[in-house]
Amino acid sequence: MKNIIKILSKYKIFFLCLFVISFGGSYLMISKVDPLAESKKYVETQFGNVLGMFQDTTLENIEKTNGFTTVLLMGIDSRELDFDGYEFSGKDRNVDTIIQAIYDYETNNIFLITIPRDTGYEIEEDCANQGYDKAINRFYKYGQDSNCREDGIDFLTKYTEKITGFKNNYYSLISFETYYEIFNVVGEEFKGEKGLWIDIPENVYEMYPVDDGYEYFELSKGLQFLNSEQLLRYARSRQNTSDFVRSRRQHIILETFKNRLIKLGITSPQKIKDIYDSFRDTALYSKIDIEEIIAGLTLAPKAKNAKIYHIYLDDSLGGKNNYIARPAYSPPDGIHNRPGFYLTPIHYDQPCCRDDNYYKVKNLIRTIIDNPEVYDEEAKVAVYSVNGQFEDIPVWFEYWLETEHPIYNLIQSNKTFDNVVDEDVYIVDYSEGEKNNTLNYLQNSLEVSVYRPNQSMSPKSDEDIAIYVR
Repeated sequence: MKNIIKILSKYKIFFLCLFVISFGGSYLMISKVDPLAESKKYVETQFGNVLGMFQDTTLENIEKTNGFTTVLLMGIDSRELDFDGYEFSGKDRNVDTIIQAIYDYETNNIFLITIPRDTGYEIEEDCANQGYDKAINRFYKYGQDSNCREDGIDFLTKYTEKITGFKNNYYSLISFETYYEIFNVVGEEFKGEKGLWIDIPENVYEMYPVDDGYEYFELSKGLQFLNSEQLLRYARSRQNTSDFVRSRRQHIILETFKNRLIKLGITSPQKIKDIYDSFRDTALYSKIDIEEIIAGLTLAPKAKNAKIYHIYLDDSLGGKNNYIARPAYSPPDGIHNRPGFYLTPIHYDQPCCRDDNYYKVKNLIRTIIDNPEVYDEEAKVAVYSVNGQFEDIPVWFEYWLETEHPIYNLIQSNKTFDNVVDEDVYIVDYSEGEKNNTLNYLQNSLEVSVYRPNQSMSPKSDEDIAIYVR
């Protein structure tokens, strides 16, 4: 057992990577080579004994907050940067990928929350000079350059918590060089190259930054093999689309990478060393002890069956411009005029949110996590009033509209309708039963009648479900 613990200690940083990945749904069967072992079977038995000894109590060693463990996954644009093993230094130090991975112990669900690079937040401390630019991707640099007690990583993790409401128990900040190398180590081999098979949902026509210019980058829709360089370009490019589209691509890669690790397993000592070496010189991690490593590995068998849900904090959250908005100069639907901000919560100047701009966003995130099966249906729910206005609707329903709901896309339409039902509020299901979780949620929360469509109840737009109010 002492030999097993020694090896765990030696590869502490590497095991943090595996620990982080386990919360992404990966199940890693990991063995270590004991120099006294006569066979691989003996080693696996010894390692299993170590985990078995702690089976009942070891999960208590994982840091958690209110029943959740959260890992902040970050990627830094490492062009023109240096890394000394403790921090990144250089010109811009932009952290362009920010994803909170949240594991719910009660439900065995995992939530990946993407915070776009241009998410706006006003730094609250006098010790840091934020200047005009309020983008979250600059906060690592602001923290490093400030007179605050926190360093860059602590500064960034603190403000991501203020946006989502979830405490970061662990973090990982990797450079794009690390991202590139990891696929060379654990990727599948195809025609002499390493990479992953990715099911691409739509054609990609992008421009990718190289040196002082750009190169054209194109991929076709469908399942295809991407080598490590193509994976990096698929994850980073956004010139012809947006950071929001790029975020969704990164989630696709994360899920595919998780499935690859489940299939691969990690039993080769040389493979373990190769992965460790790929992270050692290009990544920054939170501190983790041996007890937490063992606990993470013990959790892995349960986490492998976890359902993964995706939440993107862009202007589509909860419906177009319902919670977060782009500036008016950003087509096609930008609406806010807040200086220094790109993405901003639309309620920032309302009484609810003047002291906490992301108050309603945080409430929505928690509501989604409490009702993930509703949000995951991606239902479009439209609300109509008789005259297209919402000033004279029932007070109880007005309050309902102002409350956060786990509906993927909720819109208030200005279209009118001819009332055919003698009820103040009622629901019509146009989804033909395909959005039952959303329909049940609406029926339970509103306590009103649900109707199937007929000739007098045809949909006004392309909604799955409509709520009619008079």
